[in-house]
Amino acid sequence: MAADNFTATLSIQYTPPGSPANSGVASFASGGTYQAGQAGTIDVTSAATIGEVFPIPFGSVAAAKMLIVRNGLSAEVGVRLNGAGSNTFNVPPGGEFAYIVPTAPLAVPLTSVSLVTTAVPVSTERAIFAIFGD
Repeated sequence: MAADNFTATLSIQYTPPGSPANSGVASFASGGTYQAGQAGTIDVTSAATIGEVFPIPFGSVAAAKMLIVRNGLSAEVGVRLNGAGSNTFNVPPGGEFAYIVPTAPLAVPLTSVSLVTTAVPVSTERAIFAIFGD
């Protein structure tokens, strides 16, 4: 299978001290190729427990080159990278985690990511993800 291309662009507009409103701009673009991809949602229901682990399904992606996760839950979610036994960091409600590299690193590629509940939702809530890699 031929590789497909991905491009991720983050553009930020801000107000530097003593400057006109929204006069600061920063933009970062990264891209690369990938062989496999997966996108979807992770549903967390009121039956979940605090500390419950929800693996992001990598499907046929062996090593991620781009992963975006948006926390759509009303509480923080913990993030565990590469099978870590504890949360590497937390993402607040509405927050996003992005991992974007042009080529997967040889030493420590990103091979798994899990989300961990820090609270139980009253109704079903979702985290959204997209992953691309080889």
